[in-house]
Formats: sequence, structure tokens, C-alpha cells
Amino acid sequence: MLIIALIVLGLASFCLYKAVRESQLAHMRRVLNMRGLRTVGVCVNLRWTSNGAVSSVIQYHDAKGSPRYTSTEPERSVRVPVGVSVEISYDRLNRVPAVLTASPPGPVEYGFAVLYGIGFLFFGYLGFSALGAIP
Repeated sequence: MLIIALIVLGLASFCLYKAVRESQLAHMRRVLNMRGLRTVGVCVNLRWTSNGAVSSVIQYHDAKGSPRYTSTEPERSVRVPVGVSVEISYDRLNRVPAVLTASPPGPVEYGFAVLYGIGFLFFGYLGFSALGAIP
């Protein structure tokens, strides 16, 4: 029973790590939209998901002239058609994916943070219950 409790607590720890990381990424993307370096990118491809949503793959060049790629959030319709130029905000250290200048982080990004937080609470409760720390 101790091994199962430790495994479940390990899952809880993982969920906590992911919840914190997802919320940090969403925050960094929001700040990036306000303070990031800006350049113009061009949509070079469309990527379809299994449920029929599509995201636009955008190529841009950073301050050093290196080509980089980013993509929009999957949506039901094409947000940026192939060949269309858009303004991009990016982090020069590449810690967070570049974003379209006009698009703040969506509810999906914050939703993942909340989902992992719920997982942390669930697995933490199960783990401590298995250890007998919670009656």
C-alpha cells in the first residue's frame, strides 16, 4: 500500500509542476504580447487536428535573421490563410512560443493550468488517504 501511495503522490507532484508551468507560460505569453520584440511573419502552412480544427503555421525571422516558426491556436476556421503576413511578438531568448500580436493567451492555456491543479488535488488526496494521513 505504501508503494501505491507514493506513486499516487508522485502523480500529484507531477500535476502540481504542470499546473505551475502552464500558468507561467500563459502569463509569459500575455506579457510577451505587451513587451515582446515584434516582426512580421508569413503563414507558410496549415495544420489540421483530428477533430477538424486548423492552426496556421507562421514563419518569421528573429533579430539575428534566423528563421523561426510558431502556430496559432487550433480553431474551426482558418485564422491566417497561407501567404498572408501577420505581426508577431516573440521572446528573444525563445522561452515561450511567439504569438500573433493581437492575440492574448486563450482560455485553453489557463484551462490546462486549472485541470492540472484539479489533478494535483485529486491525486494528493488519494495518496495521503492511502498513507492514512487523511481519515
